[in-house]
Amino acid sequence: MALGIAGRFDNPFKDLLGLLAVLFAILFLWFGGSEVLKHYALRTVLGASGQLPFNLPRLLNYARDLNLMQRVGSAYIFVHRRLLEHMAASGAL
Repeated sequence: MALGIAGRFDNPFKDLLGLLAVLFAILFLWFGGSEVLKHYALRTVLGASGQLPFNLPRLLNYARDLNLMQRVGSAYIFVHRRLLEHMAASGAL
């Protein structure tokens, strides 16, 4: 089925939208998007295998509320050295 010349260029916004989508995908991957995708893929695999809870921030905040962990910036540290040593010795870390 031949559309002719007029059939190819009847919707310039469609072409512009496709170009913008490709440009966005390239910029997303260039500026750290691949690391974001790897992060969520790893969390999904670890969550599906049962090695890590799906809602890890909720677990860490709960441990903080129980005074087992302390939030330092965007990281968490153990408050009690003996708890850290026990968890490390049991292979839980």
